[in-house]
Amino acid sequence: MRLFVALELPAGVRRALGELVRRLASSGADVKWVEEENFHLTLKFLGEVEPARLPRLGEALSRVAGETAPFRFTAAGTGAFPSVRRPRVIWVGVDRGRDGLRELAGRVEAALAELGFPREDRPFTAHLTVGRVRSPRGGEALVGLLSSTAFPEREVAVEEMVLFQSVLGRGGPVYTALGRYPLGGAGGGTGLSAPRTG
Repeated sequence: MRLFVALELPAGVRRALGELVRRLASSGADVKWVEEENFHLTLKFLGEVEPARLPRLGEALSRVAGETAPFRFTAAGTGAFPSVRRPRVIWVGVDRGRDGLRELAGRVEAALAELGFPREDRPFTAHLTVGRVRSPRGGEALVGLLSSTAFPEREVAVEEMVLFQSVLGRGGPVYTALGRYPLGGAGGGTGLSAPRTG
């Protein structure tokens, strides 16, 4: 099972990201754009995981969530890795709330390292991926739009973490929530021995 831990985004924020993608896509650049329903903020990518590991994974995520108070962050601005002039991954950045996201991602990282999941090589950088460049085609027009297009500030309330399964298909990935873990312990989480989906 190909899994990752992430934060869902409200419908209004996903719509605004979709509008941004449509504007950037007008460049004609060869980019695999994220579908509107799939926008999220990744805290930790796990890769392929044996189903037998799910119960302990769920317990660890529930514990981390219960020890973390709800908070907010603001999505704003556009950019790219490694740079806007040489875009490979196109993203919307995070303004206020970066420290809260970094702390939460660090807690997830530490808890899952105890279960044998490898630690990330690079420090956590909070961002919302909107597209991945596939080839140089249309690159100049894309760089021009990236440099002149700003994403308007949108506030996001972080109230739960979600463990997602990603199934790759011809039309792109399909994400399914296997477990939801409310921050601050509200509701107690949904252990993966009996996951809530949706």
